[in-house]
Amino acid sequence: MGLEGVELIMELEEVFGVEITDAEVAELQSVGDIHEVVRRKLTADDPVERGGRCTNCRYPKRGLTSDRCPECGSVLTRPDQVDSGTLWDEIVQIVSLELSVKPQTIKPETRLVEDLKIG
Repeated sequence: MGLEGVELIMELEEVFGVEITDAEVAELQSVGDIHEVVRRKLTADDPVERGGRCTNCRYPKRGLTSDRCPECGSVLTRPDQVDSGTLWDEIVQIVSLELSVKPQTIKPETRLVEDLKIG
């Protein structure tokens, strides 16, 4: 995976507070695959797999006991409360911004290499 792909994975890891292994990255073929890996990690029983950042100010959520961000006051959604549709929308936004593509062109079947030109 090229630099754009690495930057995309790093941004996903930071925003959602997960670690995507090299082996998992090697298996990613589509944006739907990214969604599935992130969803699986966010719903994992292992608390190390959970975390994330406030989407407004990027304050780390790990260890917080309140449902409000102490930095900006935004309502925080715990990773285990994120529904699949909301998660998909967030992933589309990240992919769109990182790769400079229109969000409406991103579907679950959108292929990373062939369609988004991540090489």
